[in-house]
Amino acid sequence: MRSSTLTWLLLSLGCHVPKTSETASPDSSGSGRCAAHAWQSVSTNDYTTCGIHTDGCIECWGNEGMEPAVDGVCHEEYQRCDWGSAAPPDDRFVQVEMAALAGGAPRESYHELFACGVTTDGHIRCWGQNDLGQATPPDDDDFTQVSVMEGAACGLRANGDVTCWGSSFYHGWGFEDTQYSYIETTGTVNCGITIEGSWSCWTLPRMVEGPEGGTVADPPPAGIFTRIGADEDAACAIDEEGALTCIGFWNGPGEVVADDFYRIPSLAPSLPAQDVQLETNFAVVLLSDGTIEDVFCRGVTNEQVLDNTVMPGIWTSFSVNEHDICAITPEGALTCTGGCAYGACDVPE
Repeated sequence: MRSSTLTWLLLSLGCHVPKTSETASPDSSGSGRCAAHAWQSVSTNDYTTCGIHTDGCIECWGNEGMEPAVDGVCHEEYQRCDWGSAAPPDDRFVQVEMAALAGGAPRESYHELFACGVTTDGHIRCWGQNDLGQATPPDDDDFTQVSVMEGAACGLRANGDVTCWGSSFYHGWGFEDTQYSYIETTGTVNCGITIEGSWSCWTLPRMVEGPEGGTVADPPPAGIFTRIGADEDAACAIDEEGALTCIGFWNGPGEVVADDFYRIPSLAPSLPAQDVQLETNFAVVLLSDGTIEDVFCRGVTNEQVLDNTVMPGIWTSFSVNEHDICAITPEGALTCTGGCAYGACDVPE
């Protein structure tokens, strides 16, 4: 997910590796399904990337060399196979999100190999793996955001309500009885910003003793928050002034902080932040001047110096996964760089 100076792409504990990069300009002739249009948003996981053009047409790429699923099962020799997550519908979209890939040993079913998007008329469309119903959203037209996770997804409605689908083992816990302006879901933790501007995160029931789940943070400081990013054991929120607060949920492997949270040592962004995303061992922010910086990396102490410039240039939006970053310029050009497995960085020309 980064550029040549993106000495931040973590491979184990460290946050620095060399990368490769692919760029598509808005003046290119377009590939197959979409005409030549600038890009407006992007979402990537380790094997697939989806981008939305300014006319709402969506293209996805990746999964190169992966065996197709046969009768709903991956071939035993392949850790992951192609569930069709690079084959979106023909609707026009305003948002798309890929599910983050879960780790672990090879398995027959990879519940996270799917994607969902919000269309221009407020529907949610999903495609890819659907063994748990994660790619079968409600057929309603009042959605403004979708957030996906392993085996499930949640949609934010225009009135602030949240509706989830897919496996109840993964989704939905904690969104009841509250209205939200922004949501973030992972395989273990859900977070939300309420319509009043406060935010909190909570564990899913399977992560704590007993059936109830638990609130892991009602984080100070008080204020009005606009954006939140989370992974399975941390979250960062941006307030209306662009200030960033990051919290962690674990004392150690498997230890849930159910009654408290700890502040993650982080490098303060050099300017106010407008977007934040987390992935495994790092957090990345898009600043008010369009630059992108990393603000923390686990395994690096607060005294160590990180190279804060994750991806040189000026950008309007970005997406990160564990090994790649994709970002869009003000002119609508899309660049992806990083480990680039299975063609996930091969932006259509």
